[in-house]
Amino acid sequence: MIFGIQKRQWLFLFLALAVPLLLNAIGIWQDIGSTGIRHLLNGTYKWYGTEPEPNALPEILSGLLKMAAPLALLSWLLIFVSNRAFFQKQPLIAKLLEALLAVLPIAKVFEICAGFFMPFSWLPQFHDQIGLPASDFTLRWSPWVVLPTTAIILFIAMLLSGTKRINTPSTR
Repeated sequence: MIFGIQKRQWLFLFLALAVPLLLNAIGIWQDIGSTGIRHLLNGTYKWYGTEPEPNALPEILSGLLKMAAPLALLSWLLIFVSNRAFFQKQPLIAKLLEALLAVLPIAKVFEICAGFFMPFSWLPQFHDQIGLPASDFTLRWSPWVVLPTTAIILFIAMLLSGTKRINTPSTR
């Protein structure tokens, strides 16, 4: 186990973190279009003026990753707790209920972060807005995509926590 998480659970942790990032990537694509994405990847996207500005892609990516860091810590803590002995020694029904009750609030945090806070890192790059920048796409689709997907992924990651049993020689 690395950092208290089993190897098979790391995949689910990365999948859970990819969902809000993917939603915001699609939000950027919806906002500036395919040609805008091509120019952004080439570093020649023109915003606010007629001259191409410095490539903002590294700044956008670092802003999104800074927003994803607290989500990663929260998810890691949830999966870490599911690997502890007190969680493992409970009956299956209790495990299922505890996993469900733990996952739903964290999925709601993912949904709020993906739909409201993450656009702060990329919308000001494309629009000179006064007030709070909000993406209609991410606000509208975050409850329908991020919430259930994150809840399912984290629920599976918690249920995959199984303590390894040491083979002891049997006495006859």
